Amino acid sequence: MHASAMTIAYGMTETAPASTLTRIDDPLEIRVSTVGSALPHTEIKIADPETQAAVLRGERGEICTRGYLVMRGYWDDEEATHRAVVNGWMRTGDLVHHGRRGTRERGGPVDGHGDQGRGEHLPREIEELLFTHTSVESVQIVGVPDERLGEELAAFVIAVPGAGVTDDEIRDFCRERLAGSRCRATCSGWRSSP
Repeated sequence: MHASAMTIAYGMTETAPASTLTRIDDPLEIRVSTVGSALPHTEIKIADPETQAAVLRGERGEICTRGYLVMRGYWDDEEATHRAVVNGWMRTGDLVHHGRRGTRERGGPVDGHGDQGRGEHLPREIEELLFTHTSVESVQIVGVPDERLGEELAAFVIAVPGAGVTDDEIRDFCRERLAGSRCRATCSGWRSSP
């Protein structure tokens, strides 16, 4: 592809499309563990998801962006626009850590972290835990519809070939290691990779 280096851009359609970017001269650790720094003419705020007050460096909060790149609004939906854009700040719904050197260390979605009856766990945290299980080859955490909560997290797991792990073993593994986790969802669709 004739690319001498790769960088990570962070954004969303509503912010046309990138708000932050890692740089090719950033140390490798910064390039692979953060979403970089604000792009020119773009402001970034890491805010408490409830109050929208800026959090201190090192704390976790919702990444918000402001500038020329923020959309004017959702088509024919003023209510959704007012929820998403507060005083010019586009609420992304994603959690990050306000890192060193102005970088934003990736976290996870606001919608996928709160108490919401299941404990406070980021999708990334659950994935990383499951990858420590010796019978797990691959994991992907996704949001799935839930009548009571609106959205619930689900883990799609590919077991190591011949491991013979059961859904109860995986559920118990998570329950023991994730404080407050109910692990109430039924695990199904297990398969070993080809």
